[in-house]
Amino acid sequence: MCCLYFSTSFMWSLRHRILPWNFDEVSLFTSEPHTSQRTLAIPQFMQTLPTPITMGKVPGLDSVSPQTAHLAGVLEVRCCIVCEVLASLNRLSIRVAEARGMRVDSVESFPIRVRRKEKLVAASFTYPDYQAVLVRVACDGVAGWGEAMTRSGPKITALLVEEYLGPMIVGKKFDSPESVWHAIWRELRVRGHTRGVEVEGLSGIEIAVQDACGRLRGSPVSNLLGRRRASEVPAYAGSLFTSRGPLKSQVEVAKSLGLMGAKVKIGFGAERDFASLSEVRRSWEECELIADANG
Repeated sequence: MCCLYFSTSFMWSLRHRILPWNFDEVSLFTSEPHTSQRTLAIPQFMQTLPTPITMGKVPGLDSVSPQTAHLAGVLEVRCCIVCEVLASLNRLSIRVAEARGMRVDSVESFPIRVRRKEKLVAASFTYPDYQAVLVRVACDGVAGWGEAMTRSGPKITALLVEEYLGPMIVGKKFDSPESVWHAIWRELRVRGHTRGVEVEGLSGIEIAVQDACGRLRGSPVSNLLGRRRASEVPAYAGSLFTSRGPLKSQVEVAKSLGLMGAKVKIGFGAERDFASLSEVRRSWEECELIADANG
């Protein structure tokens, strides 16, 4: 409630020119509140507003410009308020929404199996096809989608999601996606089901709930998870299988997609693994080469 009060007071002050910034300047600044390099200059005084990362620590104004010394008391207080507001603006709407809570209406699962022309052979298992389980969770009438990993038997994972995990949360109200996860985890832990397919099914539900929550709040899921750290992340090709054909051809596909590296399946003996990794390195000298050693 304090954040709401301060933000309201702050915006009122902007509109009535009590603070030395106009509304558009602050709107531009707060559009990227987690970018520590962005600053908001006090016109004519060369004083810089601290970014949210400073956590309310404001440099003394009288040490920057003697002409502003008489404003130090007022502006330092307002800068502290502004800094705290900027640090919490993104989280404020989320907290308000969490106070209302959300009800889980339904949990559905959809097993998918796509047959391949050739098998993908690893050291300890074989993929005859692509498999996945899509999970749909509706919260307050809004559906979110997730994916549960499955090594084999997608129908088994799908059944577990609908018949075992889903009933733990359907019809109940939660204040956040995290509380949904903990509600299921408590049930699994009591039964010793904290490994394997149960947790894979839980992951699909968790992703779907996060998606639904973001849609309900009109916010990207990245905002729900915390402060934005980067606008883009590198991606690599994973995994390259020798059973799929020449590794050089697979490398060319990865390079054409603008990827930064490749992960190669190993576990077939030191000599064969070394030959595979060397082939990729010769074909793509600058790539980030990753050995997929889990077989």
